[in-house]
Amino acid sequence: MTPLDNPAANSCFGCGPAHPHGTHLRFYRDGDEVVAVHSPRETDIGWPGMLHTGLHFMTMMEAGYWAAWEVTGVVHSMFGTHAFTQDRLPRTAEDWQARARVVARDEGGVPVVTETLARQGGRATGRLLAHWRPVSRDLVARAGLDLPDYITQDLAP
Repeated sequence: MTPLDNPAANSCFGCGPAHPHGTHLRFYRDGDEVVAVHSPRETDIGWPGMLHTGLHFMTMMEAGYWAAWEVTGVVHSMFGTHAFTQDRLPRTAEDWQARARVVARDEGGVPVVTETLARQGGRATGRLLAHWRPVSRDLVARAGLDLPDYITQDLAP
């Protein structure tokens, strides 16, 4: 697996190395998949010894975002429908990973569907099927967001 570059200034809760309380996910390229690796902490618990479901979903969502970004080089946002199923809760004592790949494109060639499968110890823990769309400069301006340069340089026109 090839590590993916994540800007040191990134302060995203899920993937940002600069977030003081974030999960600091690590990302890798493995063929046509993006792999997000999560090393849970005891503070990530939902039930004793089990990872919180929200962090489970977030890691799969982050893997999907990175897969869409790797294909286009454009910042995306989950759009419309998504389906999340959880086969079992990952344990906090073990590293686990979410794997995502683009499985469809719209008529313009933009990846809009990313499928994510989370695994721990070789066993499936959950699945996410999400629609992704590029984030435009206009949408960011209308929302009044002041985003850092490392994000705005990759927005859709």
